[in-house]
Amino acid sequence: MNFAFHVGGFYCNASIASNRFQGNQCRTGCFTLSGTEKQAEIFDNEFVENSGRYVVEMRMNSHTPYTQWVEATISYNNFKRNSRPSRLNASSATVVSSSPTSYALGIRGLQNVTITRNLFANPLMDFELLGGQDSSLLENYLDATENYWGTGEQDRIVARIFDFDDWNSYAIVEYFPFLVADRYNSRKFVGTKWRPIFDMSGPIGGRITENLRLKRRAEPYVVNRDLTVMNSVSLTIEAGTQLQFYPNVGILVLGSLVALGTEESPVRFGPVPKSQYSSPTRESRSADQTPRIHHPDLNPHVGYRHVIL
Repeated sequence: MNFAFHVGGFYCNASIASNRFQGNQCRTGCFTLSGTEKQAEIFDNEFVENSGRYVVEMRMNSHTPYTQWVEATISYNNFKRNSRPSRLNASSATVVSSSPTSYALGIRGLQNVTITRNLFANPLMDFELLGGQDSSLLENYLDATENYWGTGEQDRIVARIFDFDDWNSYAIVEYFPFLVADRYNSRKFVGTKWRPIFDMSGPIGGRITENLRLKRRAEPYVVNRDLTVMNSVSLTIEAGTQLQFYPNVGILVLGSLVALGTEESPVRFGPVPKSQYSSPTRESRSADQTPRIHHPDLNPHVGYRHVIL
């Protein structure tokens, strides 16, 4: 119980290879790499039948001053039959958060990571991958090509990845091409990349890549993921239209937004009724409390120490 393997602190060369993490009951996550960027290789490991909010997470919040590029790769690992803790299954209502409740692999912070030739199949977790890399670039891509995602259907693969189309502060995960079979030497998919259709019959969210008009209707449009109006694209909202947003969800406009409301028939933006969702519990939001070290001269509890020579 409460198992955790954590490598934190300042820059280092980290090679985690040929290990088997199996059957661990983790308070938060099974394996965490955090702190300053690290020359890291996570290679040829088995992560199977563990329970936790996540299985593996890289969470780098500071650049190393020694080099401009620090390589990190996650490859030839097996992520199978892992699950969220039973405490996260208590409610059947939709849980609303800008971060998914559970995921097999999470990339957060400043460091770019290459994720390739891994095998994922974790249906009891909310997502296979969290692409939470930060960047000053808007269209920042995280390379997650040539992985097996537990299915060969691209719409289901996209649904198993939490990225820019869910929360537009995150990276765009590039999953294509992907492996078609559950083995490391599988061939890559040779067809065309799936292009999602903007379906307004249910909750809406994600990138708007073509001019779109939201027409007035009796029921409100429910926005459950960030809406992003891309460059050179227009979103037009007709008079009398209502939009209801889940918590922490909004609209980012890179093109243009036209709201045609009038005094008699305004465009209304409001929250989704709280009865339709639940917020993450304090326990499910719990994070590793190990101090985050940004620099070797910084005490994470006290701050910089002034030394007089």
